[in-house]
Amino acid sequence: MKTLLFTISAAFSISTCVAQESIRDQLQDLGVILYTREVQRQPENQSGPVIRYVNGVPQMPEMHPEKLEYLQWDLDAIAAYGYAIDAYNARIEAQDARIRDEQKAAYDAKIRAEQIEAYNAKVIAYNEKIIAENKKRSSESLTEDPQTTAIRLWPDLGIQGSALNTRFLQAVKGMRAQNPNFFTNEDWPLVLARRCSAEIKSEESAFIERTNELHVKTSRAFPDVDNDNSPLARRMIQIADKMEADKNPLVYSPEAAWVIANMAAKELGIMPKK
Repeated sequence: MKTLLFTISAAFSISTCVAQESIRDQLQDLGVILYTREVQRQPENQSGPVIRYVNGVPQMPEMHPEKLEYLQWDLDAIAAYGYAIDAYNARIEAQDARIRDEQKAAYDAKIRAEQIEAYNAKVIAYNEKIIAENKKRSSESLTEDPQTTAIRLWPDLGIQGSALNTRFLQAVKGMRAQNPNFFTNEDWPLVLARRCSAEIKSEESAFIERTNELHVKTSRAFPDVDNDNSPLARRMIQIADKMEADKNPLVYSPEAAWVIANMAAKELGIMPKK
């Protein structure tokens, strides 16, 4: 009976030693630095293992695979070492994150500084260009006549048939009939060109605003107009093409979309939504 108990105890001790050595080997294979110097055994009055640190890195406690009575201490030491490694890795990860954040902040600051520097260089170059052009214009204005200056400032004025050219000629004709004294001012071409240009810009803005307003109204009443494949949209295109071929001025007016949509919807029997 004593022989059997001794055999079982010896087998358990051998198995425990093999298990402990296997754990130790696995930790070594993972690159864990083992604390191999002689250490004192765990005092009886201490509740748990003490983890040693080398340069801030937790070290693997000494194992006692040959001492069965130290089995629980060794298991506790491995667990404590695992907690210490986790805490160490967490600190390293936090430190790495802080370093990455600092590097990113420094990089972003560098990029912003470079962008600001490049922008300032562009602004300076643009200002120098404007100053040079203004000097050139000032020198030219001293020698050129007002009509040439007007054409230089508003190039469309010198293009026959352009909106500004047509409006300018009409204004000249009207002024000669209504206010001949207007032409006693030698700068009258500049005054009249500026006035005609402002009128055209104002009309263009009103045209765009009215067109957008009616487009929204048309889309709300007939949602299919925004679907190019819908029967309504295809019919509208056909009607618009015919108007353009017939040189119908309606096709170029702000009301074109609204009128053509109603015409196409009426033919297809589509009622507008309210």
